[in-house]
Amino acid sequence: QDSTSGTGPQEAEGSAGRHAVDLKLDPETADPHLLLSADLKQVSFTRQVKDVPKNNKRFSYWFVGADKCFSSGRFYFEVSVGQKEEWILGLIEESLPRNNYPVSGLWALYFRMDKFYTYGKEKVPVARGKVERVGVFVDYDKGLISFYNVETATCIYSFSHCGFMEEICPCLCPCDLDLLSIPANCNLSAS
Repeated sequence: QDSTSGTGPQEAEGSAGRHAVDLKLDPETADPHLLLSADLKQVSFTRQVKDVPKNNKRFSYWFVGADKCFSSGRFYFEVSVGQKEEWILGLIEESLPRNNYPVSGLWALYFRMDKFYTYGKEKVPVARGKVERVGVFVDYDKGLISFYNVETATCIYSFSHCGFMEEICPCLCPCDLDLLSIPANCNLSAS
């Protein structure tokens, strides 16, 4: 069952310290239309296709993955989306083929203008509003992924009963020319 209730703002706030992970973007996973910053904390879209080595980890649909994947426990990270009007943020099963859009094994939130949708087989509207920084709390063992508005410590949406069977990796898509970023201490970002 998916919802907007999540684990609660207090747990999200506490998780930032207790379960925070330091993430960078993995250049080997970046779609050739994406530009990564030198510190691997920011990503933006470009119309020019970069010449990059082919590999099984590389996305072909404007996504980039993080440098770490997880197979147990709890973890938390943040992404700065700034004033962007469109972006996608979530987690994907590590073994999924990256050359086709996945129909399962991807749990993501899609934002466009002032609406949040689930991103997967279907785009289901789940909330309205704006956010500048998104916190993502994952309890792997409980099959839970919760997305939070960091500024207000409120849950935007939660995927529950995910039934993870393998490593899951944070992933994101900037969707447009504006930048996405991961804050320096534990985060990824977009602007």
